[in-house]
Amino acid sequence: GAALLGLYARVAAVLLAAITATGVWSSLRRMPSDTILEQLTETAYGRALLAKVILVAAVAALALWARIKLHRAADPLTACSPARAEVVALGLVVALSGLLTALPVPIRW
Repeated sequence: GAALLGLYARVAAVLLAAITATGVWSSLRRMPSDTILEQLTETAYGRALLAKVILVAAVAALALWARIKLHRAADPLTACSPARAEVVALGLVVALSGLLTALPVPIRW
């Protein structure tokens, strides 16, 4: 069971990175290419996208932290605090995803 979980975790990490990269790329390609940095900081859509990317990175870090704590600790319950924080952060990611669908996408000129 532990070996299967370890294999799943590696595949899940690669898939998380791929989904994140393609999602960011898909959002950025909708923005005018010469104003991407301005669009990310000056529009509501860009700020929500940045917040979502930062939260996804935080979720990945929390998952890694929980995995390390689970692997090193004698008591598996020591991984509960980062796992709980990860669940909260994932809830915020879902909320930001919903917000991104409601915000107007910057128009490509």
